Amino acid sequence: MSTPPTVRGGYPGGGSTPLVGHLQQLLVDLTELHSQLTQLHRNVVGAGSRSVDLRLDEVADDARRLADEVADRLRAVGGAPDARSSTVAGDTTVPGVPSGRISARDALAYGAGALGAAAATARRTSAVAHRDDPSSADLVHRIVVDLERHARVLAAGTA
Repeated sequence: MSTPPTVRGGYPGGGSTPLVGHLQQLLVDLTELHSQLTQLHRNVVGAGSRSVDLRLDEVADDARRLADEVADRLRAVGGAPDARSSTVAGDTTVPGVPSGRISARDALAYGAGALGAAAATARRTSAVAHRDDPSSADLVHRIVVDLERHARVLAAGTA
């Protein structure tokens, strides 16, 4: 896993910062997380599929909301959020999910894995945010807690 790039823009009036690069990576991964969870929820089949469908849909909505909050924070620190599909596809660290129908059990496992990858990105971002910007640190800490909670709930459904 490579270190997120230092992105030009930085804080208003200043060059570039590692925080901007890390927030950009988190935006990319949350955007991809939303897409992957939506894919799973649309294709889940079998025993328990209705409750899994609803759970995945709820978590996907949270991922989209969190991506919006990160984009807002990225703008606040002088960055230019980029969640275009080409950027997301090229830069995400969230693993892909299979196409087509998927069992409820497998959907939960893939969802938990995707959440874990996004949480890992949030943890890396948190370390930089705590050093550079307390307001960003608060947001990223909340994201870590939310993603890890969702991952535990989905993983528990596969046991």
